[in-house]
Amino acid sequence: FGEFVEEYYGDGEPCPRVLVDYGEIEGKCVAVVARLGFPAEFSDVARYLHNFLRVVSSLSDEELFNAECVDVILPYFVLGRQDHNPRTDPSRLVRVRDRGKDVGYRSLIKMFKGCGAGRVVTFNPHFHVLEGCVKVLGLDVVSLSGVRVLGEYFRPKLGGDAVVLGRDEKAGRLAKQLAEQLNLRSYYFEKRRISEREVEYRGKFDAKGRDVLIVDDLTTGMGIVEFVERVVNPGNVYFGVIHATLTLEGYGVLKEVLRSGEIRDFDATNTTVSPFSKINVIPELVKFYTGKTSC
Repeated sequence: FGEFVEEYYGDGEPCPRVLVDYGEIEGKCVAVVARLGFPAEFSDVARYLHNFLRVVSSLSDEELFNAECVDVILPYFVLGRQDHNPRTDPSRLVRVRDRGKDVGYRSLIKMFKGCGAGRVVTFNPHFHVLEGCVKVLGLDVVSLSGVRVLGEYFRPKLGGDAVVLGRDEKAGRLAKQLAEQLNLRSYYFEKRRISEREVEYRGKFDAKGRDVLIVDDLTTGMGIVEFVERVVNPGNVYFGVIHATLTLEGYGVLKEVLRSGEIRDFDATNTTVSPFSKINVIPELVKFYTGKTSC
């Protein structure tokens, strides 16, 4: 175990430092871990990413630490929200809305690959929801689900006849995995995106007095009210999310639905910073590195 720190020259130029002797790393495989809970302000995210990328580069550089291989452990895959190709996406809304933008996660993959990373290990990146390994631009990306720790957290809260709901087909895949873990049934809604901020859900779900666990890979907090209104006759309603990427407005919406009792509990993993990030992902990461997962 070793550490790296963010240091700066007097004029503010960053100079990150690895606090490990060169000989301890040379010729070895190294896993370098990005912080749990990325900072909320993007200027802080950008500063941290800059330092982190330079540490990866330093570890892989044959004239510096000369590690044989470097795993990047990125609990929350930042820049992953822009995962549609604005030139070729079949949706006209996406092509118009995102014209001229990059594909964020591909840009970050190029940076890691260029800095010498051999593999990225992350939790449920927006571009690959299910658990498994996917090759992106020649770099292996391991997606751990995050669902296992969600399931263990919510298991004692739910009635035996509870149901798991996904907010759309994509979240429905997570709902199915979580329901199988908890020996429950899962369902998902059909969703149509009207604009960047507006979505329309089709139909309603009659919970018939059963507890409901809503699951999603990430949420800004926006749209929660519209979705919860589609769930009728519920028992207790819980909301579990892997990455809580709450906006200020979304945080206000969430506080209101919790205050009103429409949702009994909202909890997220600690891959991001929020007052609700209570569920620790480290056990799932340990299971991966000790060979106790199927991924």
